[in-house]
Amino acid sequence: MFTGAMMSFRRSALEGLRHDARYKGASVGEDIDLCWTLWRRGARLAIVTDAHIVHNRAPRPASPPEEAQIASWGFLYQKHLPRTLGTRAAFAWYIVGVFLGALVTAVHERTLEPVRSAVAGVRAVWTDYADSTFLQSGGPDMAPTPPDVRDAPA
Repeated sequence: MFTGAMMSFRRSALEGLRHDARYKGASVGEDIDLCWTLWRRGARLAIVTDAHIVHNRAPRPASPPEEAQIASWGFLYQKHLPRTLGTRAAFAWYIVGVFLGALVTAVHERTLEPVRSAVAGVRAVWTDYADSTFLQSGGPDMAPTPPDVRDAPA
């Protein structure tokens, strides 16, 4: 799983591939979605170990990130992973971690906005992204990935 804008791909690897139509714009997970889709097509992903990258940590964004984190990982979970007890437990544990981080941030910044954002993320997953700021709800032309692809071993 690779994330970030510092990726490059061979043109042949991306041939015929399009981003999922449900993305409204940039999100937390579209790059991971791309990598998982390529991997399922048989592509090999590699890290260039001698690359030098400087990443300056940005301040907390004006828009709280918890909603995007939960909604995007929920989307990726539903699209790419089999619904096993283990993956369900892992996703639930992830949500607990985001909520704990939101609580710590809320106390530190003396605002409930991070907690509200986390609740909005869970709501987005629960309502098929009806109120999501970066994903559209599924429709007839936006069917989920077929089970034979989603249930392939990771």
